[in-house]
Amino acid sequence: AHNADGILKLTETAERLARDHSLILLFAAVNDKDYTSMIREMTEKLSFRAVILTQVGDARQVRTGDLAEIFRQNGSTTVYEEKDPAKAFLLGLSLRQEGEILLASGSLYLAGEIKKTLLKRGNTDDRL
Repeated sequence: AHNADGILKLTETAERLARDHSLILLFAAVNDKDYTSMIREMTEKLSFRAVILTQVGDARQVRTGDLAEIFRQNGSTTVYEEKDPAKAFLLGLSLRQEGEILLASGSLYLAGEIKKTLLKRGNTDDRL
């Protein structure tokens, strides 16, 4: 969800999920997207038990510290910073409690990094 329509669809889906599940957010952004508005919209509509921030996109990446500041300004209190996307994803999995959902959002690069991590862990499903 790295554009206005994507954020709208993500928040609509997450709002439905949040009725029955606590949410953890894994988030990364690139600097040519309006990530401040993305964060504001998500945090206005959703409450995350934890937010995990990471960096993707090499030269276009937004530093975790910059993202953390924006999330905290918008009411998120439990914020983790992990620059390595694979470690950030594994952190999200380790924090997840039974019945909780780990949402990954922001840059599409993050989806690729998660897929690489899953494949390294032995998941061979190419649809991920």
